[in-house]
Amino acid sequence: MSFEYLSTAPLRWRPAPPPTAPKSAMKWLRRPGSLTAALSRLGPVRVEVVQESLTAKTNSAMGSAEDRQREPVWTRDVLLLVEGVSVIAARSVTPAAHSRCAWRAVRSLGERPLATILYDDASVSRGRFSFASLNGSRIRRGDALSYTGCRLLARKSVFVRTTSPLLVTEVFLPELWRLVEESVC
Repeated sequence: MSFEYLSTAPLRWRPAPPPTAPKSAMKWLRRPGSLTAALSRLGPVRVEVVQESLTAKTNSAMGSAEDRQREPVWTRDVLLLVEGVSVIAARSVTPAAHSRCAWRAVRSLGERPLATILYDDASVSRGRFSFASLNGSRIRRGDALSYTGCRLLARKSVFVRTTSPLLVTEVFLPELWRLVEESVC
């Protein structure tokens, strides 16, 4: 199974979840701390690395003034699966230079969650969330499942260690909402 971001066109990010977001999704969108830990309450969580590599910076890679610098970035795309079902597509991005010093542990995570290096380190702080609703046609999976016609909720935030940024974007896939609903029944 694979997951690809098709478009590098900037999304319209907002400081609050989209008004069209269901009330049941608000708790998940605004959840602080480890999303992986929260997902583990629904069942066993596994990280599937889709790709990780040095890549050319896109217009929206870091979402800041650093975009004007044309340095490469370290990008890691993963799927978070609960009981074998893909529920979150996540991307972490940091400038290549930072991936060799402050964020070097990101390069050796393998199938461990990013949370293992974020939440037990007092030198890491997290900025505010930004939220977006994206058209499912902006992403595709290598299997038969398509998100075309779906609106997918997403959030992003920047983690900082010393002065080194790590942008984390999480896209909430429709399968998550089905699992959440089933866990309530």
